[in-house]
Amino acid sequence: MANDTTIQIIKQKNKPDLDGLLMSVGEAFISLNKAWKCTYVNDWATKLLQKNRREIIGKIIWEIFPELTDEATKNEFVNAMSKRTSMSVQVQDSTSKKWLKINVIPHDNGIDVFYTDITKSKLSDIAKAQIEKRFVKAFESCPIPLSISRQSDDCIVDANDSFLELFEFSKKEVVGSTLNLLKLYSCVQDNSVEIINCLGKEDTFNKHELVLYSKNRKPIHLIFSTELIQIDGEDHILSTYIDLTEKLKSQKIIAESEEWFRSIADNSPVMIWGSDNNQSLNYVNSTWTDFTGRTTKQIIESDWAKVIHPDDLDNFQKIYSKAFDLRKSFKREYRLKRTDGKYRWVYDYAKPILMPDGSFKGYIGSCTDIHTRRTLNTKLENLVKERTLELMQSLEKEKSLNEAKSRFVSMASHEFRTPLSSILSSVFLVEKYTDLIEKSNETSYLQNREKHISRIKKSINHLTEILNDFLSLDKLDQGKIEAKQEEFNLHIFTEELIEEIKGILKYGQYITYKHLGDSLVFQDKKILKNIYLNLLSNAIKYSQEEKEIVLEVEVSKKKVILRIEDKGIGIPLEDQNNLFTKFFRAGNALNIEGTGLGLNIVKRYVELIGGTISFSSVIDEGTEFTVQFPRNTN
Repeated sequence: MANDTTIQIIKQKNKPDLDGLLMSVGEAFISLNKAWKCTYVNDWATKLLQKNRREIIGKIIWEIFPELTDEATKNEFVNAMSKRTSMSVQVQDSTSKKWLKINVIPHDNGIDVFYTDITKSKLSDIAKAQIEKRFVKAFESCPIPLSISRQSDDCIVDANDSFLELFEFSKKEVVGSTLNLLKLYSCVQDNSVEIINCLGKEDTFNKHELVLYSKNRKPIHLIFSTELIQIDGEDHILSTYIDLTEKLKSQKIIAESEEWFRSIADNSPVMIWGSDNNQSLNYVNSTWTDFTGRTTKQIIESDWAKVIHPDDLDNFQKIYSKAFDLRKSFKREYRLKRTDGKYRWVYDYAKPILMPDGSFKGYIGSCTDIHTRRTLNTKLENLVKERTLELMQSLEKEKSLNEAKSRFVSMASHEFRTPLSSILSSVFLVEKYTDLIEKSNETSYLQNREKHISRIKKSINHLTEILNDFLSLDKLDQGKIEAKQEEFNLHIFTEELIEEIKGILKYGQYITYKHLGDSLVFQDKKILKNIYLNLLSNAIKYSQEEKEIVLEVEVSKKKVILRIEDKGIGIPLEDQNNLFTKFFRAGNALNIEGTGLGLNIVKRYVELIGGTISFSSVIDEGTEFTVQFPRNTN
């Protein structure tokens, strides 16, 4: 007997013929010796394993197919080889991820291994199994009664729980039986037997309404439908049973209710109408048709809006559509055309129709003739509206005047009384000091007299400022102030104003001035001076001694930005919205002299030159005003 070496030599000599023979087989082929090592591999095998010959020749079967090392598979393989019996196994190749069917054939000189790619069929089987699993799960859990029977003999192969519950059978009683044997239908019942016997025989889908019976002979009115399906290549019939018993009861109750309602509605003295859930009119009673002269059919088939006055139609439709969308009751009054062609005012009240399950079915409404009352009410309402409008205008005007008067009196009584009292007391003391000076010629008396004369001047200046504010406000209200532009140097103008206002600075206060950009502007100098003086005097007034006041002017190509910042008492947040209102004083400034007109005047001056004013403030930290206006109003 030739040894392994001889066999290898013979194979090598005959390799072209052997390869040709094995390649013609059309399968991947591997030859193993008695030690289970590969001695030959054809091209199909290398392609399928995605390895070259060197990676396969000389390797034992476990190295070529590591998937066979699974303990159960390996034991089966070893057992089959020891008994020299053929075996077949399906595995997934770890390299190519392909499913392979491996056929192993042992013989005296070793083992021949044939394997083929079964990936497509395997994946198809897996997908089919998953689909069948989902179908079974859906079938069992479906709330609709279902059964499956073979087409060939009508034998039921499965039925879900809903079917068993509806017909009062157990699964053991149903599976293997037929609808006929279960006596689900009566032989005396119309053509039910014929219908059921024909279902699924020719057409792929059938649907019929009929009566079947439960195990306890309870009639069940239902829709019975069938569909032809394939299970494992065999024709089966999927039957569906939809119970209509409760639905028919509800329909009967509804029909009786509708008949009762129509009888009551037709004998009602008021006009009654109904609509469906698409806003279409579907009912009017006889009172309605008698009033309009139109039959129910005419109203329903034609546009019922034709009997509504054209002037009322738009409002009529808006109210209806809005209420329809919200599913709420609504009321409306409109003119309805009577049978004689005249329009009459009617009062229409409608409510939504909601079924026990909450579903919306439309509206039911009633109309009452209110023409006489409405005509009288309209005349009265128009008269009342006219009188009310006149009264409201008078009251509003009086209220506005009273508020202004109250604020003015409050402000004036305080602002005028204080300087006048100061002037009166100072005049009295000046007279005394004059007598004392003449008698004693003391210099201290002279100094005191000068101090009181200065106080008198200051009080007079304050009164003058108040009167100037009133005059400015009056001129602005009457539109007597107009901006008069001229070209001037804003930088020099600002420095001169700072010098002018230094006389009212408190002890230790100082103004820091910064100018950015160009200097020439074309604006109203007088208005700008009022803006400057008002804002700077406020900064001085509401700041403590020895505090800095910052004035910054920036002139760009098209606009001027003026910023005035102080380190004063600030403006309370709750007062900031009313800061530019006439006579308004912030809560923390009531003890500081002022009319409450300054910022209102400033704002109106700023607007007069085409600018805007804004501010930011923090209580006890200070305030910054920002004024922006055109550099050249032309």
